[in-house]
Amino acid sequence: MSKKPVLFLALVVFCLAAVFISNYWHFLNNQEPQKALFLNYFDNKVGESQEACFSASLLNNSSASSLPFSVQYSGKALFSESLNFKGLVEKEYCIDSAVLSEGDNLIVISFADLGLFYHLEKGLFAEPSKTVLEKPVMDGTGFDFLRLFLGLLVVLFTFFIIFFLILKESSGTSGFALSLGLLVVLFIASFFVLDFFQAVSAASLAAALLAESIFLYFLRLKGLFPKIAQTKASHNEQTDSFNFYDFVAIILLVFIFLFSHLILPTHFQYFNMFYERSTQLVVANSGIPLSDPLSYLGSRPFAFIPGYFMVEASLSLLTGLQGQALFAIMLVFAGLLFAFSLFYCLEAFGLKNLRGLGFLFFASSVFVLRFLPFFPRHMLSFSIMLLAIGVLVKRKNSLFSGLLLGIAAFIQAPVLLFYPFILVFAWRNFRLKQFLKSFAIGIGLFALLFLPIILKFGLPSFAVPDEWGYLIKSPIEGLLLDKAVLLFFVAAFLIIELFLVLAKKQKFLDKSLQWLLFGIVLSVFVEFLVSFRFNIVSSLLIALFALHWLGFHKASFRKLAVLSLLLAVVVFYLLFSLIPGGVVSNNVLFAAKHLKSISSSSDNVLSDPYYGHIVEYLGQRKVLADLWVEYADSGMLDGSWDFLKTGNGRILEKYSIRFVFSQKDRVFDKATSFTELEEPLEFPSLNKVYDDSLIFIHQVPS
Repeated sequence: MSKKPVLFLALVVFCLAAVFISNYWHFLNNQEPQKALFLNYFDNKVGESQEACFSASLLNNSSASSLPFSVQYSGKALFSESLNFKGLVEKEYCIDSAVLSEGDNLIVISFADLGLFYHLEKGLFAEPSKTVLEKPVMDGTGFDFLRLFLGLLVVLFTFFIIFFLILKESSGTSGFALSLGLLVVLFIASFFVLDFFQAVSAASLAAALLAESIFLYFLRLKGLFPKIAQTKASHNEQTDSFNFYDFVAIILLVFIFLFSHLILPTHFQYFNMFYERSTQLVVANSGIPLSDPLSYLGSRPFAFIPGYFMVEASLSLLTGLQGQALFAIMLVFAGLLFAFSLFYCLEAFGLKNLRGLGFLFFASSVFVLRFLPFFPRHMLSFSIMLLAIGVLVKRKNSLFSGLLLGIAAFIQAPVLLFYPFILVFAWRNFRLKQFLKSFAIGIGLFALLFLPIILKFGLPSFAVPDEWGYLIKSPIEGLLLDKAVLLFFVAAFLIIELFLVLAKKQKFLDKSLQWLLFGIVLSVFVEFLVSFRFNIVSSLLIALFALHWLGFHKASFRKLAVLSLLLAVVVFYLLFSLIPGGVVSNNVLFAAKHLKSISSSSDNVLSDPYYGHIVEYLGQRKVLADLWVEYADSGMLDGSWDFLKTGNGRILEKYSIRFVFSQKDRVFDKATSFTELEEPLEFPSLNKVYDDSLIFIHQVPS
């Protein structure tokens, strides 16, 4: 039985399951900190013979049920008690102005190890003047079932034409990967052209997708469509059966993409929030906007490579999905594409029967297992690059390979460096002419797609490029942790090789394995000395080395390696991957949402740039600087760090800052490290209105 109908049905079920399960994400995690203390309102001015009042909310999710609460002025306790409660309570307290001094008074509120303070001026006032803050408002999610159905119908019908008609000669898994990749190409092509004519809408996107797929089918009937699939499938490709390794890989994928989110806020990654908010801007603008209204106080051009935003915005416009439901379907789409693109690439390198095992080796990297599955943008770009490699190696089609490479680069430019590196070391029968042709086409297409941004904003520039951007090196401890399992297997295989050589049973590795080993060493050095982004390359080369090595040895070696790998992956996953790297803590999530409720849309926020994307996405407020460093204002970025480290009040005045959002004990002023503070990050001249033991929010007095 053909696998195509089964795979098509699996795509439908997987996408629908992702959308509906997303409604139950985090049901074991309420996204609240253990403790929090925040002001609801406070009197900032009071006259003689009056009372100055305040209201504070106290959140307790900790194991301690009885916690101290007190109010102080000038070191004297005005009020104190022991509170026994769980959840959220509100405390109101009024201070007789007779106990206060003329002029400025600092009122300090304490709850357990948390503390707030605000400035209260006593003078000749007719009545108290009040600063009103509010409680956090949590946003809900939902979607329109009819629009979702119609949008998915358009997408699936387009995929159906590609999968069953245009690529009908391809085997199930190969055709599935290529069809998903071609669908991404159509998304970007449709959006790019419609955006040029300022005609982006759900209707125009649907019409463009259907028209393009039908046109490609017409070309295929006329014999003009590139031959990226076999014209006559071999018996092995016709059967296209799944083996044990494939099923283990698929089970791991199902758990990661559908169920891990039920426990943790895995989509709330520091940079995912930037990507998702950028998609929101594209959808709201019905096209690529000229500027970002929140980043760098709205002065920053919208100049990030927009390929990913075009794909996700297309899905949003067609289906009406937003928020985590949109992210869920995008994650599943990118995840399926990534898995089957890797399968296709491994098949191209002659490893069809070990493709599932190859996925498990590849997933033994910390980056691949802890980070990559929760970043659909990265998965999308790497997937299209893997397809480009597979098409060139398997079908020798430089034109289509170059087209895919250009699209992959339009999602994430570094793949232009990964592509040649992988091919040089992994392609046994390397063909220079075909490679150069595909590479030139890829670079040319990327340049053409990126040209509108250059014409609008000039050549790319980076704020503090030595710390942020593409050239972030991996520290040695990070590199070793990332490759721990993979390096263990490489070392084990090399020890076995040496043993066999000493026993005079064989020579030390064949030439292709020696070349792969050299590529691994070189890529690891590039990761350590130039950019950690090469981790995807080194991990893939190690996986290829392991598979080829196992292919040269007896089945007993393979069985032992497989059992060891499965044990290592399971232990590794339990140790590290149930808390995916880069997930934003509950403290930060709650604080950012709280900031939204206590501020107005016109308020400017000075945030530690590390948290800038979170404040913009969840808090929906203008931020002085975030870590979107392309075309960024380095003065604003440096100004943020300067204030957090020195308390320079001129920066607040210069940029009309109303709130400061910071971490209690450190400033993230470096890409791979931070500045640890000796004292908590307090600003006595401001009002401290929020504390959850990790995040502080200060308000600049009016």
